[in-house]
This record gives sequence, C-alpha cells and structure tokens, in this order.
Amino acid sequence: MCTPIDPFTVAQKAVTSAQGIYTMMENKQNAKYRIQASISNAQNAANEALRQRQLGIENARKEKLEGMKESGKLAAKNASNGFDIYSDTNNYNMQSITDSANAQAQEVDKKYNRVADDYYNRANEYLRGANQYRKQYNSSVWDEAFAVLGSTNNVAKNWYSKKE
Repeated sequence: MCTPIDPFTVAQKAVTSAQGIYTMMENKQNAKYRIQASISNAQNAANEALRQRQLGIENARKEKLEGMKESGKLAAKNASNGFDIYSDTNNYNMQSITDSANAQAQEVDKKYNRVADDYYNRANEYLRGANQYRKQYNSSVWDEAFAVLGSTNNVAKNWYSKKE
C-alpha cells in the first residue's frame, strides 16, 4: 500500500505554482514594457538620423553658398581694381574657390551622413531588441503555467485515487 499524500504538500505545490504564474505574468508585463521602450527608442534614433541627414544637407549648402560668396567677392574686388574679371587667371581663381567650397561641402555632408548612419544602426539594434522581447512576450504564460501545474495535477490525481 502506498503512503497517502499529505494535503499540506498539495497545498504547498499549488501555492508555488500560483507564485510561478504570477512571476511569469510579471515577466510578460516587463517584456511588454521593454518592447514599447525599444520601439520608442528606435523611432527616436531614426528621427535623429533623419535630422542629422537634413543638417548635413543644410550645412553643405551653406558651405557652397559661402564659396560662391567668396568667389563673387573676389570678382568684385578684381573688377574694382580694374582687372578683367573674365580673364583666364580670374576665372581660374574663382573656380578654385568654388571647387574648394564644394569639396568642403562634401566633407561636411559625409560627416553628417556618418552620424546619421550611426543613429540608423542604433535604431536597428533597438528593433532587434524589441523582437527579442516580443518573443519573450509571445511565449505563452499559460503553457509554462500548465507545465508547472501538470505535476500538481498528477499529485492530486494520485492522492484522490488512493483515497477511494
């Protein structure tokens, strides 16, 4: 004859199972919060990347305008001093100033694009994190809970069957 199962053991197992379910539900809520935070961080990083790209475009445009302004100042200065502004030397000097400004504008644009790319990479990292949290969130709490309760159910069945 088998020894009867202590009701205290069954109750203890049930309480432990309930605590496990509560912990799993808390973990699920925590995963949900982390999903939302990761998505929000990804959106913020993507927005900052777009802002950096726009700043790069604007600052590159300013560099080009500064070059055109300097070229125009040189032409005005040479004209006021009586030089032919359409001579090859003056054209070469103005073109040199414009080319230099364009090169600086490209460097400025590249710098901002690198920063923007870093923000895009961060956004992708946040999204990968959100996907990991989503996997945690989608793992069924009840599947895990019933796995724990399954052993309690077996204990209860054995206890009742031996009582008869």
